[in-house]
Amino acid sequence: MRYPRPEYTPLQTRADDSLLRATTLTARERLPEFAVLLAGPCEGALAKLRFASSTEQVEQLWAEVAEVPGAEELGVRLVTPPATHHDVIDRLRHCRFDDVEDWQVRAAGGKLHDCFTQRAMSALARRVGVTLPEELAAQEA
Repeated sequence: MRYPRPEYTPLQTRADDSLLRATTLTARERLPEFAVLLAGPCEGALAKLRFASSTEQVEQLWAEVAEVPGAEELGVRLVTPPATHHDVIDRLRHCRFDDVEDWQVRAAGGKLHDCFTQRAMSALARRVGVTLPEELAAQEA
């Protein structure tokens, strides 16, 4: 299956950006909270995973958590199309909790828990003068 191009143009970032590095560390430190939220009633969950594309670029892709088959494993379905990948990829895959660089859980009732890098990317966009699309600005609230 081939992915369509991303709905929003990816924001170019530097791997050494201090805000993004701190955000990823926070998300990883709070993985135990993610596991607890996944075990409870929830309307859905996403995990951001590191992905090496066919063009040898590293991207972070969001994946829907489809199952939790074990204490250290997630079954996921990629939902973010890679921007730099040109080969066919399997959207369904398994990963370890340790592979998760960010996460978001929509609890029963609709409350969102975390999504650390999305908040950081909004701040970075504003820092370089990018106006967020209305949909992304609404998610920030």
